[in-house]
Amino acid sequence: MPRRFELNPPGAEAAYLRGLQASFPGWGDRTDFAWWFRRAIGARPADLLTLAERDVLIAGMALSYRRFHPGGGAAESLVAILSAAWTRPEHRRGGCFAELVEHADTVAASRGAVALLAFVSGGRASRRVLEAAASERIASWQLRSGPRLAGEPPAPAARRPAPDAAALRRWFHEHRAGGGFVYPSPGVFAEQARLSRGGVAVADAADGHWAIVDDERVRAVLHESAPLEADATAAALAQVARGRRPGLRAYTTQRRVAEAAQRAGFEADEAQLVVLPVGGRPTAPLRVAEAWLHELDRA
Repeated sequence: MPRRFELNPPGAEAAYLRGLQASFPGWGDRTDFAWWFRRAIGARPADLLTLAERDVLIAGMALSYRRFHPGGGAAESLVAILSAAWTRPEHRRGGCFAELVEHADTVAASRGAVALLAFVSGGRASRRVLEAAASERIASWQLRSGPRLAGEPPAPAARRPAPDAAALRRWFHEHRAGGGFVYPSPGVFAEQARLSRGGVAVADAADGHWAIVDDERVRAVLHESAPLEADATAAALAQVARGRRPGLRAYTTQRRVAEAAQRAGFEADEAQLVVLPVGGRPTAPLRVAEAWLHELDRA
């Protein structure tokens, strides 16, 4: 039975959500779906790419859009991020993912994107497809706090009032030591960092550093007055992890941060940010500066 590609098919959101929930138990609900795919983060809401047989969705992939600023005086570029790909069990190993990646190239080009990005880890078959098509692979690390930090005394409570979203957004963009995504307003940044969600705190991480953190993740580390440095960033991560149960997660595209975090008591799993060209064009805008990405950038 031939399968049919559709872009943003009317009325497909419920079926797409069911596909995600079946492939990734505990994925989320309609509220999570809207947060991931219906926000415009300085660009446009996500596109939903689907494959169907006999009017039944058998596979899907989302393309989320971001503005990427490589740092310095270079111009921003629009990029598309591959995410939330799923295939019904009976159709796996049939090339659905590779076919959706091909369609993603066409769709991203029509939206004006200069590159396709994908955050990959582990040994999934999708990783092999992406790496084979990649023009660039940016090393990254998924960090987890270890038992050593859990056994240390908790970090002292912040003695300063937490900054507001406008200050956090400004520091996030101005003081990262490399390229990254652009969040165009305090409201967009606050939503991306989930600052209004229960359990998310802005923690004083010492020496001018602040951490956006919840019970499971350090969403970002930023500095209020100077560019981030690797050792100091790792120290800030350790500051917020002390006394917590092991497994507090963070993410970095900086080898020096990952190495310093390991010395401070984190464990690190290697991952990659895979860059695919769009329409055969080079992805040079992403190479102007080193990427400096945080956990919150992966959403």
